[in-house]
Amino acid sequence: MRALLVANICDADSGFVGQSLRMRGYAFTEVLREHHEQWVSRISELINQADLVLSLGSSWSAYWPEVAPSVEAEASLLCLAHKQGVPILGICFGAQMLAHALGGRVFPALQPEIGWCSVQASDPQSPAGAVLAGEWMQWHGDTFEPPMNSEVLAHSDRATQAFRLGKSLAIQFHPEATESVVSQWSAGQGQCELIGAGVDPHELLALTRANVIDAQERCDGLVSWFLTDIAGRSTSHKSTY
Repeated sequence: MRALLVANICDADSGFVGQSLRMRGYAFTEVLREHHEQWVSRISELINQADLVLSLGSSWSAYWPEVAPSVEAEASLLCLAHKQGVPILGICFGAQMLAHALGGRVFPALQPEIGWCSVQASDPQSPAGAVLAGEWMQWHGDTFEPPMNSEVLAHSDRATQAFRLGKSLAIQFHPEATESVVSQWSAGQGQCELIGAGVDPHELLALTRANVIDAQERCDGLVSWFLTDIAGRSTSHKSTY
């Protein structure tokens, strides 16, 4: 089975999500947002060869004029995948891109949401609620208005956290966040962003280490639910780590 990964050059680590998909037999084809001109003419071919699409986070904003060609290339890819019934999982910027591509709106949040934050399910008794609710890693300064006719599945005090439309699932938080992923985000400009938001980088990494085993298990449960309930696919493991 083939997963099409959409990412930025420096943010292509799919972390726990990638681990869970690989354990279920998925191999990855990668397209990079910065090099959209290399793949935009092959969108139909890429979608026809994909069993699902995984759109990862980014330091970009979907409304920045300087990245508009890349944003619209990805929006075209997501629209075609959605139209053809290819399951899509959008994470953080990927979730915002799904909202943008399917008729919603992306805009700056009143406050950034960074760190391990509580997510509440719209229906705590539902299968979706069981996997989405809890403490998840967040790192975003933008938020989105979900597309019309989508089902909002989760929220936090500051933002919509998950919506579903057909076989497309958008999640604002970061279930993929391993310790190494968070460490990478926290370096350089990321460290400045953390300090500016009042988040201690060392405390964030310490909390990530404390949460990492539980986060990995809950991410695997989220991926299993996505494949079963959203994508309509088997979740049996093909290999183990």
